[in-house]
Amino acid sequence: MVGTHRGQAVKRAQIGVVFLICAVVAAGGCSAPQPPPSPQARAFQQQVLQQINNLTEKLTGSLSAGQDWESLKPILQAGYKEMKKQGKPVPQEIVVLDREGITRVRVPSESTRHYDFSQYKPARTALKKKRKGQAILYLKGSKIFIILAPLLQKDKVLGAVALSFSEEEMQKKWQISAEEFLNLDFNQ
Repeated sequence: MVGTHRGQAVKRAQIGVVFLICAVVAAGGCSAPQPPPSPQARAFQQQVLQQINNLTEKLTGSLSAGQDWESLKPILQAGYKEMKKQGKPVPQEIVVLDREGITRVRVPSESTRHYDFSQYKPARTALKKKRKGQAILYLKGSKIFIILAPLLQKDKVLGAVALSFSEEEMQKKWQISAEEFLNLDFNQ
């Protein structure tokens, strides 16, 4: 008799677990699809991807050739100057991280302070998953929009490049909200 009650209890628990799994799957499947990006967001995405591709190619080439971190500064300076000249999205700063997520060189800032970004999700995405990632960081009450891309030599991660944009640049010039920025796919 005790075995029968225990068997029924186990069966009810199994049915409950199956029902719970189905409910979770159904709830996830019913979420509203993300609206397509605005024309401004698509233009921003395309231009930034072009900039990232140009930078990663040049930076990876230099690192692959065994050059040191400081040798990357002229590449970043030239890229930054070109972005300003062409009227492309101009980041507040371009930063190169080593494969551990530590800042090694930045432009236009002359700061030599090394920050550890290894625990930030977009850095882990770039350095561990070898994919581009983005996030919004909060600094002194303002939002900073960050996009990171891995620097890859074949399948080996050499580091990452990060472009940071001010909230003002994103909202006033590009009319892109924080939510829309986070929903852009820079891995296309």
